[in-house]
Amino acid sequence: MRAFEVTAARLPQTRIGDRYRTDSVDRYLVRCVDALQTWESGTAPAMRGDDIVHKEFPNARFVSVGYASDAVDDLLDQIAVQLREYEPERQADEILSAGEEDHVPAMVRVLQVTGILALIVGGLVVAAKLISG
Repeated sequence: MRAFEVTAARLPQTRIGDRYRTDSVDRYLVRCVDALQTWESGTAPAMRGDDIVHKEFPNARFVSVGYASDAVDDLLDQIAVQLREYEPERQADEILSAGEEDHVPAMVRVLQVTGILALIVGGLVVAAKLISG
């Protein structure tokens, strides 16, 4: 589900049955579209798939029109699935960047030890030539 698909989605409105307040749902969908657009541009948004799954909306009042709750829940599930598909990429990038930072000091230490060992071996070679020679 892409951001433009969420923008184009038309949720059924009803006066009966389980329904959510339209203003609350509309505000939240704007945040969802923003999160999807942010991912689509290659940047990690503050919103994650789990945030959407746990979102609760107030029910519409007795006589007022609201969005059919099943339709809203289905749309949010699709958005959550898409955000979760983006998230492993971010997690892999975080692991790689953290790994690079963690390995730099280790690599420096390896080079230092290697250099010291090279000096020791070189000194031993020179000492062996002097003794034998």
